[in-house]
Amino acid sequence: MFLRKYWLPLSVFIVAIAGVGLYLLATQPPKEPIVIYKPVEPIEKPTEQPPAEAPVGDTSQGGHVHADGTWHEGPHETVSHAANPDASADPFANTTPIYDSATMRRLEIEKRNAFYKERFGLGPPPEGYGYLLIDGNEVVLNPDGTPVLQQMELPDGTRMEYEIEMIMGFAPTREEWERYQQLKQDREVALHREDRAEAARIQTEIRQIEEIARGLGPFGGSSSGMIPTHLDTPAYRARLSKMRDELRHKALIHMGMAYLIRPEGPEIYYVGPR
Repeated sequence: MFLRKYWLPLSVFIVAIAGVGLYLLATQPPKEPIVIYKPVEPIEKPTEQPPAEAPVGDTSQGGHVHADGTWHEGPHETVSHAANPDASADPFANTTPIYDSATMRRLEIEKRNAFYKERFGLGPPPEGYGYLLIDGNEVVLNPDGTPVLQQMELPDGTRMEYEIEMIMGFAPTREEWERYQQLKQDREVALHREDRAEAARIQTEIRQIEEIARGLGPFGGSSSGMIPTHLDTPAYRARLSKMRDELRHKALIHMGMAYLIRPEGPEIYYVGPR
């Protein structure tokens, strides 16, 4: 009942109080900030040091004074710059020397001969020659047990190094090889008689041997070297190829597979199925 009767006067009273408060806040000036002053202490000046003098009674005239005022006997030691050479010195004085081709070749031969000695217990081969290796870990031997030599430096300036590689290929036994050769002759006879059915049957048996008689053998090789420009012709490369074939033949003999070698002409040798 009281609120219903006096709600209007109370509302006016509350609004009046709020307005007076806002007015006072707007008109009252802000307080000045408080400033604290700290007295400054004077900085003491360093006392001047008297100039350094020689000790009393010292008649030596060879003393010297350091920057901090201390005095020492004897002349001032000079700093040696020997450890710090002048920038104009040779910038390549401490670098690895650059060898000429003859020196590089000599170092290469010495390294190769050291490998022969360490790996196989072999002495150095004759000058210009090297030992024939299989996959770098086996020396190819002649039938008499001596190592097979290969000419690495030819008189005309050519350099060639060849290495046998064991790869998968046509590797029949002696019996399979003889049967293989006989079948090829029989096929030629059948073709000459125009017996095509018999020739086809023989050809099938030939292919069976070629598929079955496979295995690892010294059939691959890698070579590196250098041929003078004026000698780099097809005929000269054919000559080098023949030299590599002869090395492969020696590897086949070493492996007990000499029966795979047969001539295909006066100067050409063939290894493998045909």
